[in-house]
Amino acid sequence: MISRTKPMPASARHLAAAVTLSCAVGFTANAQEDKEERHVLEEIVVTATLRETNLQETPVAVTALTEQKLLDNFINSVDDVALVTPNVTVAGRRSPLSAPFIIRGLGSNVVGFGLDDAVAQYVNGVYLGRPAASAFNFIDIERLEVLRGPQGTLRGRNSTAGAVSVVSKKPSTAGFEGQVDGELGRYDLYRIRSSVNIPLGNSVAFRGGVYYGDEDGRSVNTYLDRRTDRDFGRAARGSLLFELGDRTELQLFGDWAKYGLQFGFAHVPFNQVREDNSSGNPLTSGKYSNDVFSFSDVETGGASATLDHRFSDSLSLTSITGWRKYQSFAIVDADATTPDVVAAQPVSNAANNLDQTTTEKQDQLSQEVRLNYEGEGPFDVIGGLFFFTEDIDSRQDLGIRGVLPRSLVGVIPGLQYPDILRSYTGTFTNTAWAAFAEVEYELTDRLSASAGVRYSEETREVDAMQQVPPGYFSPTPITGQIRFVQKTEKDYSDVSPSFGLNFKANDDVFLYAKASRAFKSGGFNQTFAQEPFGPENLWAYEIGAKADLLDGTMRVNTAAFHYRYSDLQTPRWFGTLPNTLAIENAGASQSQGLEIEATYAPIERLQIIASVGYLEAEFKDYVTAAGDLSGNRLPGAPEIQWMTDVQYSIPIGAWGLLTPRVMAKHEGQTYFTPENTRNFSHDAYTILNGYLTLEDVDQVWFARLFFENMTDERWRTTAQFADQGHCFCRSNSGPRWYVQLGTRF
Repeated sequence: MISRTKPMPASARHLAAAVTLSCAVGFTANAQEDKEERHVLEEIVVTATLRETNLQETPVAVTALTEQKLLDNFINSVDDVALVTPNVTVAGRRSPLSAPFIIRGLGSNVVGFGLDDAVAQYVNGVYLGRPAASAFNFIDIERLEVLRGPQGTLRGRNSTAGAVSVVSKKPSTAGFEGQVDGELGRYDLYRIRSSVNIPLGNSVAFRGGVYYGDEDGRSVNTYLDRRTDRDFGRAARGSLLFELGDRTELQLFGDWAKYGLQFGFAHVPFNQVREDNSSGNPLTSGKYSNDVFSFSDVETGGASATLDHRFSDSLSLTSITGWRKYQSFAIVDADATTPDVVAAQPVSNAANNLDQTTTEKQDQLSQEVRLNYEGEGPFDVIGGLFFFTEDIDSRQDLGIRGVLPRSLVGVIPGLQYPDILRSYTGTFTNTAWAAFAEVEYELTDRLSASAGVRYSEETREVDAMQQVPPGYFSPTPITGQIRFVQKTEKDYSDVSPSFGLNFKANDDVFLYAKASRAFKSGGFNQTFAQEPFGPENLWAYEIGAKADLLDGTMRVNTAAFHYRYSDLQTPRWFGTLPNTLAIENAGASQSQGLEIEATYAPIERLQIIASVGYLEAEFKDYVTAAGDLSGNRLPGAPEIQWMTDVQYSIPIGAWGLLTPRVMAKHEGQTYFTPENTRNFSHDAYTILNGYLTLEDVDQVWFARLFFENMTDERWRTTAQFADQGHCFCRSNSGPRWYVQLGTRF
């Protein structure tokens, strides 16, 4: 339901007018150039409903990015998808414990060991248990699907906000083919990607690829005299396809990736937080003064087996077995100062290198089996079983590398330099299973109704302990070494139903309406002494329309939604302590908004793309020890986002096509915390990107130039509580450019 009490922001109205004007100009150009061939937009196949369906006949708000779209937008990992997806924000990933996605105001709010995201992430149908395990660089991707809205019935586990699915290209027995591309760019960036498909007979094929990339630091740590913000990645993947007769197919898939980040933080007093890009601004100058070189490394990989078997033309079975492994290590300057200044701590005057190290290791096993019936009768049915288990080992230490008072040396037996002043250790075991089914019934040739249900059970176990020396990092002095111990388990269960109506108005217009419930289990906060937090639930209501207009040259997809949350899991910085989060269940929250995605190709060589996301997401009933936060906006939920993109291809003889392109992306003010203070937010910003592509007539080779953030716009990408009167802040980097060359064979 869209609120009628608040008008649409001026920026959204201006964009709507711009889109209308652009379309009118394109239509006029089409009428005047009778000799130009009209360009019909391609059909896109997605698996958002666990079946292959036409995007324009799928009752889900989904943005599908094909391989070509990913290349055209220089999207190298899932972290980049917000550029072209409405009502999606992606936080700067600077911790291996964090997940970047927030969809329609819901997503990566809760961060920590053994905790789950509200955006489910998949690789070739396998659920990723750790949020940061998805940040690998793309190789040989068929498409990327971003599903907005809860997917509680068919996808279930931790998909209250939506889902992101990466689908790799399948091996093919049709013939040998491959691709190689490389990039060079500002800050000594280089990337190289290669993939190949090799038939191994009439019924077996192999497909594989590799990635290697590095980017030097875009910022400078002035205290250590080293560049920071370095970003590197290595990845490899391969798959084997076995065609076991006419009705059975087995695909084996394996992947490995390692990536790392080096970064710094500005330790900024609240009264100096600003976003101008002047050289003296500690936030946007690209200069940090940290006495610890902060970085994070992640290594992840796994194997899966997907079996598809058709019993008949209408009945099929799919089995997906997946095993994955994940490990991460990070070290962070815990106070972002030199020398360390941590307010109100008795050892702060003796410290000169306060750092925090974090390690996490995870193994997971998953199995999904589903039956799909699509017959000639009025019924279509899909149903299945899902099982998942993971084991996680974690540790976080806060220590001082320097001279300590004698009274503190040896406080924690067995620990040596760097002396550990606060230590968390823990193991987690999460086990989940579910049964689900959805039925669609044709009421008429154009109208159908659907109903589905998912039953879920989860068991979460924790064995964790925190150690601290007397009086350190506690609101009140304590007398022992053990601050708290968690050794317990909790069981959660839920029934998530869904209901829908689908109406095909004609061959080009599809309408849908649906109501669904989604669930995310509770859990344990290892890094803070608190009781287990409870599960969160929501009811979501959505209506949508998908239309191909003007003889297939224009595509307009819209969705309007209204969510009601119960017990939304929400983090809050505790007191005056750095790096300390409590996780609470907010009483009630709601989100409502509108999304429009439009593509118009009035002539073969001209394409205009635009999207708008409008969002009202707020706490309705949330009273904390710090005050009443009811009415505040949810973190990571800007009121307005819009994007517009125009390209025109120019024939240049035997060279092929030269395509200049301009994109503008706007995001409104966004808060990082429930308190909605300006110090923990970023202001509205608009970026302008430019692209230039040259591709030969036969599409064998291509060359691209990419200019990012051409107007040098600056904004905060993260801000968190440091100590009384200060925040840890980071901003985006300045303008960048890339050159990409590639060939297909």
